[in-house]
Amino acid sequence: MDSFAWIEYFNGSAAGQHVQQWLLSKKPVATPATCLTEIKRKRIREGRPWQKEMKAISLLSQVIPLTEAIALRAGDVSEVHFADALVYATALHLGGTLLTGDGHFKGLPHVEFLQID
Repeated sequence: MDSFAWIEYFNGSAAGQHVQQWLLSKKPVATPATCLTEIKRKRIREGRPWQKEMKAISLLSQVIPLTEAIALRAGDVSEVHFADALVYATALHLGGTLLTGDGHFKGLPHVEFLQID
């Protein structure tokens, strides 16, 4: 899951309900460690607490560290910006699907978009 998906989940939005369904499905869920940085920075900018959200992510998903293999794979992803390339490369490295609502990922394989109303 990427930062966009987690933020929607924590905000309790309609898109967040889609995330909740993923979490309830009992499929393995992973979060790139770089997403923790994005979420924390966003919450600090908003003046909102972030600690409980970090704990929830750790409890509900496996946090995947940035490895050399992921970093090198991200170097091949030219369709998106640097941080998004790291997130996408993590999903590809794990052989999974990236759950997001971020339009930057449109058209890429192995991406599932949140239902945003």
